[in-house]
Amino acid sequence: MNQYFDTLERLFKGTDPVIEDGKDQIDWAIFYVDDSSYNLWCQVWDKLAPEEANNYKSFKKAITTHYPVHLWTGWIETRADYGQFYREFYAISNFLIDQNRISVIDQNRMFRNVFWHPKGTNNLWDKMEDYLQVKSVDLPMDDILPMDKYRKAVEWALRATSAMTAEAQSASLPSTRPTTAIPMVLPKMHPELEKKIERLASENKKLQGMFSTVLSLFQAQQQHQMYPPQQF
Repeated sequence: MNQYFDTLERLFKGTDPVIEDGKDQIDWAIFYVDDSSYNLWCQVWDKLAPEEANNYKSFKKAITTHYPVHLWTGWIETRADYGQFYREFYAISNFLIDQNRISVIDQNRMFRNVFWHPKGTNNLWDKMEDYLQVKSVDLPMDDILPMDKYRKAVEWALRATSAMTAEAQSASLPSTRPTTAIPMVLPKMHPELEKKIERLASENKKLQGMFSTVLSLFQAQQQHQMYPPQQF
């Protein structure tokens, strides 16, 4: 993400005339991303305060602040997923804190929002909430807790999920005692679940497209440096 904005800003300075107007810079920043990111970035832009609506730096801060959460929300199902997420989130969010772009409270809230779902709609968050209600009984669940408490909750929930999966797999192993095979007809996938899976696959494809766009911009910028425009 930082490389994407760095490349754009180099291109802004390399044009003739130089692109200095904040609204124009935001327009170009949004123009080069894929459809999914385009819609998201437009929403982020719309939510800026009126006095910041055409301020490129404010827009850039809003986007970079949003991304540690947006990229991972709803995608963590295993300890491997979580490990990759935590490394990226920790590095990005601490960098933003060091740059005074977000506060520690913002970091706590963003970490929580990656996992939070309405009660009964997400198995991982339900387990985390059960853990927190026991371990943090003196703290209201509606408040934003320190990130370390959420970290311990998700690690416990993922261990519990892994143990249940292993137990289920063990139980499904064939017995040494001969049994009579019983034909099984698998139920048809629920249409809403099938649509959700298709949407997730589409979002993943669009995200890959965004990174391809960033790479293309970077390569174009490198070519621009190698072959600068002729001055007349």
